[in-house]
Amino acid sequence: MDHFTYGAPILLIGRKFPREPGKIAVDAVYKCKYIYIRNRLVSGNVCVNGGCALSNKPNISDAEWQVMHVIWERQPVTAQAIIAALDEQVDWSGATIKTMLHRLVKKKVLRYQREGNRYLYRARVERSESLRQESQSFLDRVFGGEAAPLLAHFVQSGDLTEAEIEALRKLLEQAGGDS
Repeated sequence: MDHFTYGAPILLIGRKFPREPGKIAVDAVYKCKYIYIRNRLVSGNVCVNGGCALSNKPNISDAEWQVMHVIWERQPVTAQAIIAALDEQVDWSGATIKTMLHRLVKKKVLRYQREGNRYLYRARVERSESLRQESQSFLDRVFGGEAAPLLAHFVQSGDLTEAEIEALRKLLEQAGGDS
C-alpha cells in the first residue's frame, strides 16, 4: 500500500481526513482534490481500492509541452529565459509564452517563486512521470492499451534504423527475462 499525503482534506464517507501522511484503503470510488504519492503531486485523481487512477490528469497542449521541455532542461528558470529559448524554436510572442506559463501554473504542472522583480519557474511534475502518463494515454486512445500493435506499427512502417531495431530487441529480451 502506498503512503499518501493530502494537499487538501478529502471527504470520505462523511468524514474529513486531515492533511497528513498516512495510509489509506478505499473500498469505493471517491473524488480526491490533490494527492501526493511518495512526495509527487498527482492532481485530480479518482482513488479506487487503495490506489489512484490518473483519470483527470492535467491536459497539456502540444505548445505547453514545448514550454515544459525548456523548463525541465533548465529549471529553475525565469520567464525571460524561457522566452529566449523558445524564440529559437517557435514564432510566439513573449505574452503568449507568459499566458502558457500562467495556464500551466493553474493546471498545477508548474510552480513559481518570486525573486525580486522576476519569477522563477519549476516543474511540479517529473518529466519521466509526465511522459509515462502521456504515453499511456496515447496507447489507450490509439491502440486500445495494447503495446504489441504499437510496436508492430513502428516495425512494419520501415522507419526504424538497424540500431533502433537492435535496441528494441535488447529491451524485449530484458522484459522477457524479468517475468
